Amino acid sequence: EQHAYYQHVIKHVKGVGTITMASSSEQFRNRLRRCRQHVIISDIHMNPMSGPDILREHKEALKNSAIIMLSCSDNVNLEADSLALDGFNVLGVFQKPLVPQDLCDLLDAK
Repeated sequence: EQHAYYQHVIKHVKGVGTITMASSSEQFRNRLRRCRQHVIISDIHMNPMSGPDILREHKEALKNSAIIMLSCSDNVNLEADSLALDGFNVLGVFQKPLVPQDLCDLLDAK
């Protein structure tokens, strides 16, 4: 499962605490209500809303969160640029499949 893979990769980054995952906008809303998110890793294509749309819906709650975008599509940079213009802290953009060392390097540098 993709969530297990990301959790395995991220848990090795120094300073990372609790990791929660969401596969839908509903799960995202529930997790956002429970705790403050320091880093959000979002796929662009999610159902029923896109990752960027979900983030925009919760912009105020995420104003201090770093955003990492993932996608297998070629428009990942355009979506990330759009989010940055909307005032989000876009930390990085990755094409799938995610290379664990790239993510660790990015988060270690944060």
